[in-house]
Amino acid sequence: MKNYIRLMRTRLPLIGLLLTCAMAVGFHSEPVDAMPNPTEPPASSATTSATEPTQAYTQEELNDLATVIFSQAGATWIPDDIQKYVGSVVLNRVAHDRFPDTIEDVIMEKGQYGAEYGALDVTPDARTIENARWLLENGSVLPGNVVFQDNNVQGDGIYYTYEDPVIGPTYFCYIND
Repeated sequence: MKNYIRLMRTRLPLIGLLLTCAMAVGFHSEPVDAMPNPTEPPASSATTSATEPTQAYTQEELNDLATVIFSQAGATWIPDDIQKYVGSVVLNRVAHDRFPDTIEDVIMEKGQYGAEYGALDVTPDARTIENARWLLENGSVLPGNVVFQDNNVQGDGIYYTYEDPVIGPTYFCYIND
């Protein structure tokens, strides 16, 4: 029995990694850097724009944004654009009056990213750090009222749905206020 457990501890992670890689390669027919098109534009998109770029940011803000992006969309097969969508939701929340005013407070807000952020001991990869840096230097790529990202629909409607064969759908949703 001990030999079986030792064997499974060694092989299961390797099998899981191989299956994940095979699924990532096998299911994506589009290039991973393709910019997704919104499936349903926000009702108030004419009056709502993406957040302005942050002129200066701290290393802590970069680390926090990269960590939350990595915890939500860090798989190697998830396109850079989707990572930027996740980070844009955080930046849009910071800019919106319904949410806290800092990246850290948005991430740690009860019932939001806090559970993933606090519970996971993750180190973002270089790609995710660069995507977070790009967002902090250039601003959100989403309209300012796109403030939800989850596997459940929230708010007043869906701006975009990212369909992933491994993790399922991720909805980027907006509010009309």
